[in-house]
Amino acid sequence: MVANRKGLASLKHVVSLVSIAGLCCVVACSSISSPTLYVRDPSYDFRGKTAGVCVILDPVEQEALSDQRVVNRATSSGQTEGYASEMTEQPLEEDTGLLTPPKTVTSLQTKLKHWRYYDEDFTLAMVDEVRAELQKRGFKVQVVPVPEGQVELVELARRAQSDTCQLLAVVTVTVARSWNIRHQQTLRSTQDLSSSMRWVSYTGGLVLCNIAMFDIATNKVVWQHSQRVVPLSRTVPVIAELYDNEVASTRFSSRPGLYQGWMYRQAMPRAVRLMFETAEPGFIPLPRGSELHPADATSAPFASGSRVFTRPDSSSRLWFPATVLRDSAGVVSVQWADGIWEAYGRRVEYPRSDVRPRDEFPEIVWVRTRDRLEFTPYRFVRVDVRGLVHVTRAGDMSPSTFLRGRIGVVLE
Repeated sequence: MVANRKGLASLKHVVSLVSIAGLCCVVACSSISSPTLYVRDPSYDFRGKTAGVCVILDPVEQEALSDQRVVNRATSSGQTEGYASEMTEQPLEEDTGLLTPPKTVTSLQTKLKHWRYYDEDFTLAMVDEVRAELQKRGFKVQVVPVPEGQVELVELARRAQSDTCQLLAVVTVTVARSWNIRHQQTLRSTQDLSSSMRWVSYTGGLVLCNIAMFDIATNKVVWQHSQRVVPLSRTVPVIAELYDNEVASTRFSSRPGLYQGWMYRQAMPRAVRLMFETAEPGFIPLPRGSELHPADATSAPFASGSRVFTRPDSSSRLWFPATVLRDSAGVVSVQWADGIWEAYGRRVEYPRSDVRPRDEFPEIVWVRTRDRLEFTPYRFVRVDVRGLVHVTRAGDMSPSTFLRGRIGVVLE
């Protein structure tokens, strides 16, 4: 697959950690804008904290405009890459077809509007998914119910505090029924070949979410992942659920209205995992809430031939598939899966703490399509009998295949 070179190149321009009023803020930025804001307070102690979780769904269900209207507007405005909201996070007055990212919340004094959605199970399932992600990271979690309509975060914080919570995790969500992505197309003529770009419309379910974790006592953000621009060509392919005529006619033929909610529920866990586990440069993982390590971080010796994930160095967030050759006195010798690039493949011995048992690949994986490019998130499909890993991005006509060694995963 040919990667979006311009999108990947923009990811390389990442600012270093800067201290602002005691906060460590990392912004993954491009030459045009800063698409994602990452914040972590390096002095805050997350251990032993209980987090209250609330999910707030924006009442606007977004839809893309037709191809021609988007193209005309993009041409007249000079917009050339995907969609973006202004940094004020308010959609433009003009009819531009922008997808607006979820609200960025920086204070408990914020007021928002919450929509229960006609499929209430969608919001409830999202609360459960966020709670599971926090519990996996060692936090105690309480669910903070959110009433429909106008919501004051300070009131939700009071409720969380009364339930012995020290943290409030505010998840803001927006959904879209359709979106447009620019694709390159090759035009053939009798004399030569030429390339151009065209907008392609997709329908289905797209869920976008941000999170801000507040210390309730101080009203300060201590960890945050906030999309301020919607990077459609990079994020949407792995989290969106595309409309499928067969699913609509077989599973939802008697109640077609339920299909839209079902598509949102399919996309929702992918969006939540990407929020906690993105492989973007500059991302700061949420610190653990307890000293306990994940259950799969075993201390027992590995048997020869065991399939495992191994990280190439202790600072890496991405782990890669390998097979155990031997495990002696806590030092594990591995054979890397085919396709591992040379810089990682030279080393074959690792401490047991850098080796984990390997199950199937998770739903979202990261693929390094070229040695010189950054990792790109894809949706895992399957592994075939030849050992090739099939992955896809929304809008692809068919899955792409890569050797196992090109596939990385995030385990925590």
